[in-house]
Amino acid sequence: MTDNSNIGDGLSSLISFTGLSIPARARFVAQCIGTAIYSSLTVGLVAGQTGAVLPCGPLVPFVTGSFLGYAWGCVGFWRISRKKAINCARRYPKILAHEMLTHFDIEVPENV
Repeated sequence: MTDNSNIGDGLSSLISFTGLSIPARARFVAQCIGTAIYSSLTVGLVAGQTGAVLPCGPLVPFVTGSFLGYAWGCVGFWRISRKKAINCARRYPKILAHEMLTHFDIEVPENV
């Protein structure tokens, strides 16, 4: 499986080149929606084209393929985001402990 984190990094560097400032939450949501839509359309169109040759017609395969592509894109984006979050938590545990204390009033023990 290829590393899809380069896609978002390229887009964020393009946006920073223009001088615009987009909040991290909005960038995260936009990347999630973009990934899901792209995979949904890709799998849906391939399934629809395949279904056009079959006697069932293209509508049912397109809808099924779009649904499966959307789910596949969301799960794939979730896996990449989870991997990034775990990597950041392992690299910067003190920053994570400070964030949990300031925003959620959860004290993290020193030995964790």
